[in-house]
Amino acid sequence: MKGIPMRHCVPWLPRLALLAGLIGLPASAIAWDYTPAAISGLTSLYGYLTNQNATLERAAAKYPSLRNDIQQVRNAFDRQYPDALATVTRLFQDIPLPATDRARLATKVLEMDREAMQSALASEPAMQAYLQRVRESAQGDMEKASLQLLLAAVYEDKPAAELASPMARTYTTRGVRQAGAIDLMLRMPLSWERDAAREKLLPDNAIFAFTSQGGNGLSTIDLLARPLPKDAAREGSKEGAKEGGKEGSGAVAAARAAEELKALTGASAKVIAQGTVRLANHRANWASFSIASDGGRLQYGRVWWVPLPEAGQTAVLLCRTPSLAPQAADNERQRLEPLWQAVAATLSTATPAR
Repeated sequence: MKGIPMRHCVPWLPRLALLAGLIGLPASAIAWDYTPAAISGLTSLYGYLTNQNATLERAAAKYPSLRNDIQQVRNAFDRQYPDALATVTRLFQDIPLPATDRARLATKVLEMDREAMQSALASEPAMQAYLQRVRESAQGDMEKASLQLLLAAVYEDKPAAELASPMARTYTTRGVRQAGAIDLMLRMPLSWERDAAREKLLPDNAIFAFTSQGGNGLSTIDLLARPLPKDAAREGSKEGAKEGGKEGSGAVAAARAAEELKALTGASAKVIAQGTVRLANHRANWASFSIASDGGRLQYGRVWWVPLPEAGQTAVLLCRTPSLAPQAADNERQRLEPLWQAVAATLSTATPAR
C-alpha cells in the first residue's frame, strides 16, 4: 500500500471523541472543529507524524550513507506540509479531553505504528522502501481522508493559502441539473470535502455543498442556483451603465439582502455590510451577515449573488462559520473571510452558445 495508512482502529476512541464533543472547545482551539470524526482522524495523524519523525531521526543515526536521502525526503515533506508535526501536535494537545485520556490516546496510537518503525529500521533496503513511501506521501499519495485532515491542519491559521496549493481542485457544474443553462467553475481547497449528504438536505437549487476538515468540520461553503429576479435584466443594464451611482438607500438594500438570506438559511440574519463587486464578468452583490441562535451563540457568513441574465439564473455563493460564542465566532469569521473572498474570486461562468 502506497502513501500513509493513518486510519487506526482504537475500540474506545469513538467514545472518547464523543466525550470530547460534550466537553466543548478550549479557548486556544476555536479554529478547529473537534467533532468525533475529526478527533479520530487527528489522533491517527498525530501518531503517524510522530513516528515518522522518530523513524527518520533514528535512520539518520543508524545508516550514515542514507543521510542525504533522508534529508531530501524530509525537505520534500516539509515543503508540501510546512510545520505539519508541530501543528498537529498542538491541535492534538488541545483536544478537549482530560489529560489522562489524551495521554492514553497518544500511547495507544504510537504503539500501533511502532511495528512499522521497527520494520523500516531493520535494514538499508527496508529504509529505502520506507523513504519512497514518505516521498509518495509528500506528493499527496495517501488516503484521501488523511490528506484532507493533514492539509486542514497545516493551513489552519491561513486557510486561504491552501487555495494556491497544487492540490486545490476545480469543480464544474456542467451536467449538474441544478446549474441550469450555464456552466459554473469554482476552485476549492482539497481539505474542503464535497458533502453529498448535505447537498440532499439543501433545497433543490443546491449545486455544491462543501464542509471543512475533509467533511468532518462545521464550517460550510455552498454554491446554489436561484431564479433570476424578474427585474434583474432591466436593472442590470441600467446599473451596468452607471456602476458608480447609488442603487437606493442602504436600509432598503439591507432589507432586501436580509430577506434573501432568510430564504437561503431559514433564519433571520442581520446584515453587517454589503456592496458590489465584479465576479465572473458580472456585477455581483455581496453581504456579510450574522445569525443569532440560542445561548447567545452567533454564526457569521458572507454571501455573493451573481445575476446571470443570459441564463435566467442567479449563482449564489454562501459561506458560513459554525454557531459559536460571540468572540469565538468573530475570530472564526476573521480567519475564514480571506478564504471566502479567494473562493469567490475563482468563480467563473461559460454560457453555452445559443
